Amino acid sequence: MRLYTNDDIYRPDDRWLGPAGRTLPFTVSIKAIGAFALIAFAGRAVLGLLGLHGGGLYAADAAVSLALTLAVRCGVSHERPMRAVLAIFGHEISAPRPKQAQVVTARLNPSQLRARQLPQPRRPRRGIRGH
Repeated sequence: MRLYTNDDIYRPDDRWLGPAGRTLPFTVSIKAIGAFALIAFAGRAVLGLLGLHGGGLYAADAAVSLALTLAVRCGVSHERPMRAVLAIFGHEISAPRPKQAQVVTARLNPSQLRARQLPQPRRPRRGIRGH
């Protein structure tokens, strides 16, 4: 039996429905607002450092920030908070990697290779089967 409660204590992911009196047609996670702000700020900083300005670039930055926020929020929940996801990302980046082996190249000379004939394919038997 499931117990449905509308108590705010048991809601792990609060939602913002919009300003008072003007409900949005979609719900927004309160945690996603902070993630979007950080990602959008980083995108604007990169655009500023590159010397790129313009309304179209800002709109593209907002669209990319929204897509990245949605991707981040897919992996974040009350069981795996944003702090843990960032820690996992940091550990993956700084993990020791095995040294790459040196590439060994081989040069084959066709005149030194032996070739053999392939076996002949079997011919099906003639006759009526099963009668």
